[in-house]
Amino acid sequence: MSHNPDPLRASDRRFHHRRAELVEALRALLGARAAPAPLDDAARAAALAAEVTREHRAARQNSWAVVRHEWAADARAAVAALLQDVSERVGARPVWLVVPGREPQAVPASSDAVLDNPLGFAALAGGELVLLDRELPAGLWLAGPAAGGDAWRLEVWGSEPWLSAATRAVREQRSAPPDDRGA
Repeated sequence: MSHNPDPLRASDRRFHHRRAELVEALRALLGARAAPAPLDDAARAAALAAEVTREHRAARQNSWAVVRHEWAADARAAVAALLQDVSERVGARPVWLVVPGREPQAVPASSDAVLDNPLGFAALAGGELVLLDRELPAGLWLAGPAAGGDAWRLEVWGSEPWLSAATRAVREQRSAPPDDRGA
């Protein structure tokens, strides 16, 4: 008699293994006391990952609802500077940090904590950072070279205060002298 492993149990094991890895990575980034706990519910985390994808795609249908920016692969300081500027303008917003993948993870967080170290958080998901505002239809997606591209790409979508914060931060970075761009 052949043994057929239960795919649901395998999925649950992968989810919980990835969650345990994420807990340790969050503690390394934020310290044990400040690190938020990822959701323990695989279905809810998957639903949030689907929601962020759906909202991002919907916003792309209206060019006014998305602020885009791109940097060279080696412009890490400029990427971090712009996202920290967005954070200062948006303030501390309750967000979901969504870690995409086969077994997506979701972490309730504050936008200012994540955007204070955007590249560190992007490293948690192989160079990709995804935030979904928990109160507004808005979010942020950042993908770097580690996520399979040749540059850093940012898209901020949805509603205020995210759009105006990103628009101003991008405009100021583009008009700043080269030495002031975080490069």
